[in-house]
Amino acid sequence: MPVDDNNDRPPTPNAEGIVPMLRRVVRLLADGLLDQKGRLIASSVCRLLASVSLLGPWFIQRIIDEALPQKSLPLFWQFALGLLAVHLVSYVFWAVQVYTSYAASETIFLQLRLRLVEAIMNKPRRFFSQYPPGDLLTRLVGDMDRAAMFFYDTLLRSIAYAIFVLATAVFMLVWNWRLALIALAALPLSYFYCSRINAPLGRRVGVARGKQSGQNEVLLDLLQGQGEIRFFQQQKSVVARFREAASAYTGASIRASTCGEWMWGGVDAIGLLMVLLPFLAGGYLICRGESTISIGMLVAYYSYLANLAGKAQFLFGGLAQFAQTAPSFQRLQEILEAHNEPEPAHVTLDQAPDDATLEFRKVGFQYPSGPGLLRDLDLIVRPGEKLAVMGASGSGKSTLVSLLLRFQTPTRGHIFLGGKDIEDYSPRFYYSFFGYVSQRINLFNFSVRENIALGWHQVPFDRIQDAARQVQLHEVIEALPHGYDTVLGRDGLALSGGQLQRLALARALVREPEILVLDEFTSALDRALEREILDELLSRFERQTIVCITHSPVVAARFSRVLNLPQE
Repeated sequence: MPVDDNNDRPPTPNAEGIVPMLRRVVRLLADGLLDQKGRLIASSVCRLLASVSLLGPWFIQRIIDEALPQKSLPLFWQFALGLLAVHLVSYVFWAVQVYTSYAASETIFLQLRLRLVEAIMNKPRRFFSQYPPGDLLTRLVGDMDRAAMFFYDTLLRSIAYAIFVLATAVFMLVWNWRLALIALAALPLSYFYCSRINAPLGRRVGVARGKQSGQNEVLLDLLQGQGEIRFFQQQKSVVARFREAASAYTGASIRASTCGEWMWGGVDAIGLLMVLLPFLAGGYLICRGESTISIGMLVAYYSYLANLAGKAQFLFGGLAQFAQTAPSFQRLQEILEAHNEPEPAHVTLDQAPDDATLEFRKVGFQYPSGPGLLRDLDLIVRPGEKLAVMGASGSGKSTLVSLLLRFQTPTRGHIFLGGKDIEDYSPRFYYSFFGYVSQRINLFNFSVRENIALGWHQVPFDRIQDAARQVQLHEVIEALPHGYDTVLGRDGLALSGGQLQRLALARALVREPEILVLDEFTSALDRALEREILDELLSRFERQTIVCITHSPVVAARFSRVLNLPQE
């Protein structure tokens, strides 16, 4: 599979103008911005008050033009103390501004992270085909970090600097309007330059982000399959595959970074003109005998110009940063805008199923590039019935489970629960009737207690222990270093394969479901343990429905009814 041409991936973000990009950021962060508006306003006020440091060069001028020529210590100390005082006051307000803006930024992005994770947890299964794990990880970590860093390091600081630049420009115009106009003429030139290069830079960065997602998806693939890779001695071939993806990302990253550095170089050149031209003009006027400009004023003005140019360079350089970060904001927005599962509606008594009868009516399923399965399947499973489903590989056993649990949708026919089409129920309400144990066991980096409790809401500890006893796992758990509070890790290294399968079964049992769906749940158990757990299940769930997918005739013989699916 080509690593850089995957039609299933979302498109690379398009470059936008500055105003549309800013609207996107505001829309994405709107909730957090409103929540933190108090801190953001306080930060802006403190930044404005910190502009008292603008008086510093004025005191320097007074020292040069008055105290030093007169050799007056009283004047020197007066102006020197004033110079120190304004910078001390400015520092205090700056420190408060840093805290408020940083606290606001971190809180805003904490809320965004929570929104994104909550959104992902409510996406339909087809979402994860379009956005594979490596891509989602890149967005939630890489893109999120870039966006958060830009928001605090560039956007909030740019707002503060814009206040400072405005105050400096007004002060300079009042002090000497001719020199100020020469300096300020560079500002529109900087904006024009940055706005022109913004679109190509955004395109290059968007491509680089997409290539990074492709690289991470390949890497995640290799890490998850590293055991089989070693067994089949395919290290060289998979490293070559990663090299292809990593080289594509490296090339795109070089192009994006180079374009960004070139933009910064242009901004630096314009900033240098902002400082040198007024200084040279002032020196020229002094040489011509201009009486309104003194040497002290020119030195002080140079200080203002250097400060103004530095802040202005940061502002317009921020446009380059904006262009580089805008694709990250867009990629995060895509997750929120992708289709969610419908919100569960309030269920009334007339919407509840009449009973737990399951019915497949002329059901069929067709994979896009595969054969048809379960052609015109008609099946009724009565409440309390114990059904084993058998068939050769490829006959559709697992597909039947996927359709029943709404992981996939039939391409033909309908499935009913209690006489109502299952698509008419909200997912949350529908799943409340089911317990499920799949072939693939998903463990979480939680304690044993928490892994079992995931099967339902607010499960009491005695119910967790009871479920563990039902699957012959209680004593095993008690023998772990911290008992039920032992953290297993995602690989469940503290438990054997059969014990992990029993833990997954305990998770399904804590909710005491009306319908228990088991997909090859005894495949990792020995024959004696398999018999004991089946005895416990069939005794404990005598009145509940059990649908069991199995290859084992021994297991199937324990069920009241066996459905043999034909090979298509």
